[in-house]
Amino acid sequence: MSDLKSIDNASEFAEALRGGVLERARVGPMDVQPADYDGARWQGVELLGTRLVGVEIRRLRAALVQARGVLLRGTRFASAHLDRVHVSASQAQELHWPGASLLGCSFAETPMTNANLGRALIVGGRWTTADMNHARLTEALIIDTVFRDPRQGGAVLDNADLTRAVLCGVDMRAANLLRASFERAVLVGCDLREANLVGARFAGAVLAGCRLDGLDPAVFDGARVLAAGEGLEDLIRVLGDHAPEQLARLSAGALLRYGSVGAPGAQRAGPQRPTGAGAGASAPPPGGERSGGAASTAGTAGTTGTAGSAGSAASAGPAASAGSAASAGAVRGDPQTPPAPAAPSGGGRSMDPFAGGGGLEID
Repeated sequence: MSDLKSIDNASEFAEALRGGVLERARVGPMDVQPADYDGARWQGVELLGTRLVGVEIRRLRAALVQARGVLLRGTRFASAHLDRVHVSASQAQELHWPGASLLGCSFAETPMTNANLGRALIVGGRWTTADMNHARLTEALIIDTVFRDPRQGGAVLDNADLTRAVLCGVDMRAANLLRASFERAVLVGCDLREANLVGARFAGAVLAGCRLDGLDPAVFDGARVLAAGEGLEDLIRVLGDHAPEQLARLSAGALLRYGSVGAPGAQRAGPQRPTGAGAGASAPPPGGERSGGAASTAGTAGTTGTAGSAGSAASAGPAASAGSAASAGAVRGDPQTPPAPAAPSGGGRSMDPFAGGGGLEID
């Protein structure tokens, strides 16, 4: 990306923001004064050391953006649409991005304490060494996303609020979820093995096909954990008293994740009853081998009309923009864009959202 136009002063950058379109540009270290912008569009942009503290951009549309050493503290990007935006070695505490769509995005070595991502759509994300203490993810739809922090043994989501969130294929293995709230959340095919769930709250939550091996069943008091052999119809029945919007988000997540993958005759591999604290430990965590690739799945679904159905199903929530996930896998070959990981070997993936998990039966 050596042909990028350089922007080296704040007034020039602010003018580009007011103009609404910023393409093929490299923005260097500068202080951008807090201001209110509307409808900005970024394509193929590099941000290096740019300080955007307190800047508000409504309806931001950004694709193929690399941000390193950027200060995003207190930024307000309501209803943003971010497609393959990669943030590293930055500061993003107290950001306010409610209702944002983040497709194939990653955050590395970027603290996000007190971040507000309520009602966000997060697909194919990879969040590594991103401290998310007290993060607000209420009513978010999170699909095929990995939360990891090897330096601290697991991702840090202490006191995170995932109330009424819908999580499909989310990898939180060994995560620190101290006092986190999953009240009335729905978790399908998620990996919580080795997670620190001390003080976590699951009242009214529903878990299906999740990897819970070795966890204390008492943690899930007040939750409904679907046992091996229970399927999608059982899940829908259990969700009968949940809000219709939540069921719509779950439907959107299932369509995005499973609507266009898996061979028609794929062998169903239902949840397995654990045989001990280490049961299932040798199995790869769901989402680990496909991190960052779910946006491509969403894109494929979009080409068949499936993601459009997902957007319609979730018109009451953030997944209304799920149909736009079709662009998430469209552009490849940019040297600055991390390549999508190869699909896991071993044939097609089952279209059953309960496949591949290690269930924990709690009567």
